[in-house]
Amino acid sequence: MLYNSRYRLTPEDNEIYCKRFKVSGPDVKDHHVYVYAECSKNQKSHANSSPYYLEIFFSADNYPDREFVVGLPFGHADMSKEEIEHEISVYVRSQLDGTFLSLIQNYLKKEHLMEEWLASQYPHEP
Repeated sequence: MLYNSRYRLTPEDNEIYCKRFKVSGPDVKDHHVYVYAECSKNQKSHANSSPYYLEIFFSADNYPDREFVVGLPFGHADMSKEEIEHEISVYVRSQLDGTFLSLIQNYLKKEHLMEEWLASQYPHEP
C-alpha cells in the first residue's frame, strides 16, 4: 500500500501486460511514432466472456502525452501468453488503417497548439 498525506493507494491488479511498438513506414518517415498496448484483467467480465481488457494509445515526436485510440474487452478464459500476445498484435495492426495518419496529424497539431498557448501564458519559462 502507498500513502501520502491525503490518499491511500491500494494495488488491485498486478497482472498488466504492456508493449510498445515503433511505427515506421512512408506515411510517418519524418516522425517518431509509438503505439502502446496495455492489457489487464477485465473487471467487468462475467464468467468466461472476455476476461481481458485492451487499451491502445499512441504518441509521436517525443511528446510525453499518449493519445487514447481504443479500449475493448477480448479473449477467453485460460489463454496462454502467446495467444494473448497474438490477439493484441492483431488489434494493434487493425488500428493502423487509413485513419491512423490523420490521428497522428491531429495529435501533433494539438500538441503544437498547447505549446504555443503555454508559451503565451508563461513567456519567461524555458
